[in-house]
Amino acid sequence: MTKKFCRQLRKIELETCMNTVDRRFKLARIAAGYSQRTLAVRLGVSEHIVSKWETGRLTPDAAMRNRVAVELGKQTWEIFAR
Repeated sequence: MTKKFCRQLRKIELETCMNTVDRRFKLARIAAGYSQRTLAVRLGVSEHIVSKWETGRLTPDAAMRNRVAVELGKQTWEIFAR
């Protein structure tokens, strides 16, 4: 395999992992009955931040991941494990 091919494959693998985390985050929020706005208020962040978490443009730090998981009634790894 060429280096270029390996880089492209790695990028696809990373995107797939991120998409999986993003989907689990969004599904957990919806299953808990929260809108982005409601979750944002409960966590003390902006709705824009929650949107960025769900699209993978931003990742919450470890403390916030724990707060998110507790709020959504999940274990941290259930949402954020790669």
